[in-house]
Amino acid sequence: MEFTPGDAGDAAWSRWLAQHEGQADTEAFVRSFYPPLTRLESALHDLLTRRWLDTATGHALDGIGSIVGLTREIPDGTPLPFFGFEGQPLTTGFSQARFRQRGEPYAVTYVMTDAEYRRMLRVKIALNNGRGTVEEIVAACREVFGAPRVIVQDWGNATARVYLGRLISNLDPLHSHIASMIQPRAAGVRFWIGQMHDSRVFGFAGQPFGPRGFGAGVLSRAL
Repeated sequence: MEFTPGDAGDAAWSRWLAQHEGQADTEAFVRSFYPPLTRLESALHDLLTRRWLDTATGHALDGIGSIVGLTREIPDGTPLPFFGFEGQPLTTGFSQARFRQRGEPYAVTYVMTDAEYRRMLRVKIALNNGRGTVEEIVAACREVFGAPRVIVQDWGNATARVYLGRLISNLDPLHSHIASMIQPRAAGVRFWIGQMHDSRVFGFAGQPFGPRGFGAGVLSRAL
């Protein structure tokens, strides 16, 4: 039975005998004792229902993160725009950004919203209790990156290829932390991580993933 907090004064007065109905002074006297209990009941209800992963917000969500070992801050998660040329990462052209000064950082810390943080915590909890199986890695990638298609391939001795079925922009705060979010892995195992279009992967006949040809497919790429 689900408990729903209510007005403690209403609950108390409803239990008095019917002969007191209409006695305003008696009712006021009885109700005067219960406002603190109403607030306490509401606080206890919040403690019971608003500290879980699906309902927690703000500091309550941070508390869950401190338990499972994940903060909502992503170091270097927000790149700063600087002037640059084609081929240089995260740069813009003339009249769009200033020159970067020597020693100036390329990016600043990104702080996840509650919705983003909740999604990451859900994955972190699963991986904390996981064994690095293919199924766990696939589930983690789908949850964190919203990839509808994830493929894990054996690629020789202690090596596997992980293909994310979504092209992730290098402006995405999670871009540089993808490898850490598909942990844990078995000791000594190395992952090569790539990304591809979820349904139009460029390739040739005989290759996996249902390849598309020139003008139709999108090249897969390493991160």
